Amino acid sequence: MALACTTATIGLLRPQSSEADGTGSAPAMRRLRANTVISNLTNTIGSKFSSGSDTLIGSGGGWGGWGRKAATLNSPGETLLETEAPAALTPVDPYPLESNLECPRSYQRIRYEDIKAEVKKPYLLGGEQEPNCTTCKLDNNWVRFSRYESNGPICPWLMAFTLASLYWSFPDLTVSYIGSDTPRIGNEEFEGQYAEPDGGGELGAPDGKELLELTPCDLFAYLRGRTLWLVGDSMTQAAMRAMMAFFIEFWDLGERWLETLTDDRWALDPLHGGWCIELPEGTRICHLRANMGDWLADILMPRMVALGARTNDIAVVNFAVWINEWHEYRDNLARFAGAYMTRGAELPFIIWRDASVQHFNSPDGHYKPGMAQDCQPIPGMSLDHRNYLHALDVEQAEVEQGGWRNMLSNPLMERLGIPIQHSWNKSVPLDSYHHHFHEWIDCTHSCHPSVYQIWIYDLYKVLEDNKSRLIALDRAAAQQTGSHAPPRPEI
Repeated sequence: MALACTTATIGLLRPQSSEADGTGSAPAMRRLRANTVISNLTNTIGSKFSSGSDTLIGSGGGWGGWGRKAATLNSPGETLLETEAPAALTPVDPYPLESNLECPRSYQRIRYEDIKAEVKKPYLLGGEQEPNCTTCKLDNNWVRFSRYESNGPICPWLMAFTLASLYWSFPDLTVSYIGSDTPRIGNEEFEGQYAEPDGGGELGAPDGKELLELTPCDLFAYLRGRTLWLVGDSMTQAAMRAMMAFFIEFWDLGERWLETLTDDRWALDPLHGGWCIELPEGTRICHLRANMGDWLADILMPRMVALGARTNDIAVVNFAVWINEWHEYRDNLARFAGAYMTRGAELPFIIWRDASVQHFNSPDGHYKPGMAQDCQPIPGMSLDHRNYLHALDVEQAEVEQGGWRNMLSNPLMERLGIPIQHSWNKSVPLDSYHHHFHEWIDCTHSCHPSVYQIWIYDLYKVLEDNKSRLIALDRAAAQQTGSHAPPRPEI
């Protein structure tokens, strides 16, 4: 069923004046209006789904001198390696999460204490496989990128060190003031002013120790035998590169273009681009470019099955920063919701990644046409030890709530039963990581390692929280095909 959502049916987000409803403040009205939009939107489509439906699938020094080589962009004429198609895939275990299988690579966990002592480098931030690595010894652009040395955009090594030190300091951090002239530690002065999470900022999780100790084997346990589809715009493309670096010892350094997925021209011709890499045991990671929700709903989602997607695959989906008007974003969300309701039973397990933080010179960091494009911290925000954002100025309440895009999308995804990969809170402080992208005025994309590596950990946590749902999908897929999981197309 096509979903019709109009301004009349789901209301207005931004009123002309703050006095119209007597709320007394524009941010309060925006929160009220945002809630009204989502309420009306989900009521419009609510009779067609519920979160419990069986028919919906969704839901100074620095580590012993590591990373000190000069960071450079790609050299002229330098290209990334391509290889021939691999041999036939290893048979896939039909119950990968229940079989207690060993990781196909051996990774010694790098301990938090060694990272904090500046002896070891986290795998997420470019640490090489321990105790021994193989691919890391090759002279290859992807290998250099995986160490975050070159073939960037690469953050200066000191910024990577600072990023990690934020996470080892986080458990001891009470309040860090962002964009303030006088940063302070401690919240005694403001105690009692902030609402609890259910009435305040978007929920996140510090988990600094676990993030820094994460190994590729931890995440591979959830990906084994599946395709992880990373669907979205250029931010998702950068996240794909981060994933390739994290799994550098798992693949053969050859990208597989989308034409290797299928010879069905109906499925391939409308695609905007993307590629795959092959990991052991029938596992793949693929990026599919999708900038807008209407294109995702009308073009890509109907073609996922033809591209080889299965119901026990995983798809991390996002569309956001290409859309700068709330009514256009609302309409794109409605199209996506309608397509999900119609095709949810044949789609992979979908995870929604929330809208990315931007750091343009505006009160909320969002880009506005005609504005000066110089990256700045978002003013008037604090981040507490539980990773909750707090607005020190009432005018910044929208940022505290995750920005206007997330105020629209997150409640809808929750109603659809789609898990959300939250990234907003942890990204707000990282304004300086834009400056080392290939364009100085780009306040959307970031250098590596930065937000994209944090997203890998965030995905791991979402999968961990939804393990029982993934097991159920594996069982259903195995039952549909007998004792073996569906075969992968050979790529």
